This record gives sequence, structure tokens and C-alpha cells, in this order.
Amino acid sequence: MRVLIDDTEWENLEGELLEEERRGLLERARKEAAKDRRFIRDILVDGKPLQEEAFLSMKGGLEVKFVTISVKELVTESLEETQRYMPALLDGINLVADRLEEKYDKDALTLLQQITEGIGWVVKVLHNSLLLLGITDADLGDGELGTTRERLLQVLEGALSPLEEGKFFELAYRLREEVEPALSDLRRYVDELLAMASGEVQ
Repeated sequence: MRVLIDDTEWENLEGELLEEERRGLLERARKEAAKDRRFIRDILVDGKPLQEEAFLSMKGGLEVKFVTISVKELVTESLEETQRYMPALLDGINLVADRLEEKYDKDALTLLQQITEGIGWVVKVLHNSLLLLGITDADLGDGELGTTRERLLQVLEGALSPLEEGKFFELAYRLREEVEPALSDLRRYVDELLAMASGEVQ
């Protein structure tokens, strides 16, 4: 079995890899990539992309290729995805508020859960981007990213509290008047981080 990292052949192994050997290969590939501040993005077996779990449980295969991505590329791609996702997330907040005002239904609450998870994902992307770029809140714009992020999470938690009491009109109001503006405030930091990642950071 041929093993490659990007386009560089790494090893030529005989026979089928045992699970511990596949796990060892993956860990070694991660360490090799990390030396150049890169991450494993894809695992291809005979040209077919596999998730990590599938790779570790696979049988057979003639070639394993680990495709890496630089920190800069990883952060840029994540922030570009976040930038594309933000308008849909903001629209979703208003849609949920509209539906809660019209009538209570389970679909609105399912969508609300997705909105909550989406906000958590955006916050996580921002946090991870700072870590990977090696910068702090103070290095970004007005230095208020951390404060803005915490305010959003507090506002979201507060907005959800009427849900337990079935106060759907209050929930709708707080989503529209508190959560949506707080998330909008976070949007500019996504733009600033993306400009930093794609331009200044090497």
C-alpha cells in the first residue's frame, strides 16, 4: 500500500493495514503536518474520501493519501463559510420570531434549536480562529470581540427563559429585539478576522 502526504510519497507498505497501524499512520501524518503548521483535511483511500472513523475501520485499499491544509487556509475557509452562513442565521431568527407570534408549533421550536446551535457554531469558529491565528481580542478591531460574544450568549440565554413558561410572544420579541442585534454586532468581527486571515497572516 502506498502512503502519501499531499503529493509526496511517504511509505510503501506490504499487505493490509491493521487498525492499530492505520491509527498510527494517521497520528504520524498529523504530527508531520503540524511541523509545517498544517492540518489533515482529507483522507483519500484509492482516491475516495473517507471520514476518520471509516478510514480506521476500512478493509483493503492500495493507496492512502493524506491531504493537508495550512492554518491560514483552514481559518480562511471556516470564516468564509461563517460569513456566508450569517445572513441565513439572522433571517432564521426573524422567521422563528414571526412563527412564534402567529401560533405555537413544534416546527418553530425545532428551527429555534437549529438557530441556537448555529449561533454556538459561529462563536466556536471565532474562538478557534483566534487561537489558530495566535491573536487575542485586543489585536482585532476595537478589541471588544470577547465582550460582544459574551453579551450575545447572555442575551440568547435570557431570551430562551420565557420558553419554559410558554411565553411565546415574549420569546419572539426578545429574539427579534435582543438576539438578532447582538448577533449582527458579531458579524463585523467575522469580516475583520477573514480580512486578517486571508491577507496579513502567513
